[in-house]
Amino acid sequence: MAQALDPRLVRRSRWTLARRLSVLFVALLTLVVGAFGASAYIGVREAAAMRSSERLASVSRELASAAARGVVSRRNAMRDLAQDRTIQSALRAAA
Repeated sequence: MAQALDPRLVRRSRWTLARRLSVLFVALLTLVVGAFGASAYIGVREAAAMRSSERLASVSRELASAAARGVVSRRNAMRDLAQDRTIQSALRAAA
């Protein structure tokens, strides 16, 4: 004879199959969206860091070039002043 199962020993889920599948679907969808979001965030952060370092290098080159032009211009002006006879005479008289 078949034994009757004791209803206290049978564990029944309170959730229906439709509810369990819905929760599973939402959990998987959340996981996938979160993974893509994290991946996009990391990619954008790395791209921004790379772009900023390239920009910094470009600005540094521009500043160095501008400073070099200023130094050359100042040197040429000082050389012209040093070759000026009036200034040479004034410096000799002061010494």
